[in-house]
Amino acid sequence: ANMPWRRGSLTILYAARGNNGKALEQIALATEQARQVGEPSWLAQFNFFGSFVLGSAGRSDDAMKASEQAYRIAAEDGNLGLMRNVLWGKGVAYLGMKATEQAQRTANELKTLVEQSRNRKSIRLYQNLQARIDIAQGNYAKAVENAEAAVVSLHPQSGSSSLDGFFYDTLAKAYEGKGDLGNARKAYEGLQALTVGRFPSGNLFALSFYRLGLIAEKQGDK
Repeated sequence: ANMPWRRGSLTILYAARGNNGKALEQIALATEQARQVGEPSWLAQFNFFGSFVLGSAGRSDDAMKASEQAYRIAAEDGNLGLMRNVLWGKGVAYLGMKATEQAQRTANELKTLVEQSRNRKSIRLYQNLQARIDIAQGNYAKAVENAEAAVVSLHPQSGSSSLDGFFYDTLAKAYEGKGDLGNARKAYEGLQALTVGRFPSGNLFALSFYRLGLIAEKQGDK
């Protein structure tokens, strides 16, 4: 019964190494095994994993489909925490499709869901998604405000830190867009300092070194 979750871990490992093909293979196997052991509710989490990988591979339409299926299953199961995470992923997929208006509607839906829950700190999901929308609209000052609020509210690194790397990356991009290279640099360094929080976003962890190199050149570092 643990095998699907082990494959979920392999999915994250392959994605962190940029091997999206292998990651998607593990998602397919985990999904089939979840069906075989009679745990259809697990499919929500695996579809959520899949939306990460598909989005990283530039397949935003497929990432949207995975997010929609994950949300449907999570809603049927009454898993509010996963519903919030999936709405965040759905908004990110919309942005990948250049569908900013739909992303904003999803962000508003996410905010409402958070406000109706006991876990008000999960508003960080909305704040990060809103920051991404702000970036897409060129409103970098507002993006910094939202992205910073999301990062500040993060817990110490733990098994629930899977989105932390994405949050730091958004903050860094917001600062870059604003022209604040010093704080952009600090945000990328913050991403690099993560432990378990950087695993699902391993591609962003690797890219952060390149971004820091470009910032160093602009700042005249030797």
